[in-house]
Amino acid sequence: TYATADGVAPDSGARIIVLPEKREGTAKLPVAGFRAGAHEADQTLARTSIRALGGDYEIADQEGHYTVRLASAGAYHVLFISRFQPRDDAAFLEPALQEALSIYFDRPTALVGPVAYEFTEFTFRGDKAVPRDHVFERE
Repeated sequence: TYATADGVAPDSGARIIVLPEKREGTAKLPVAGFRAGAHEADQTLARTSIRALGGDYEIADQEGHYTVRLASAGAYHVLFISRFQPRDDAAFLEPALQEALSIYFDRPTALVGPVAYEFTEFTFRGDKAVPRDHVFERE
């Protein structure tokens, strides 16, 4: 969800990217299919590529819901990227995020764009679903 002047609204179209903390391989992924509004064929390619590396990529539905599927237990980075909540420092990414994304993507700043994001760590034990919610606050 994201904060509005009237309360909170579903952040439909928000992007959720889950990356293993330990990277296998060295090829950089192009950000085209991970960008907001990307063509469905590009999204499919992006999703398939990130899953091949052990992560996942989903887009929140009209109610702001999503389901991420991970193939194995382990330590992951989770990046929530708002569809609607802007941020003031659009040309800047936190150093930890820049470092983590540069291992996987060819243009990390272009991946996130001018919207709000949340970058966290997550340990998946492999045995059950773990609900995760995030509200993008107004700046």
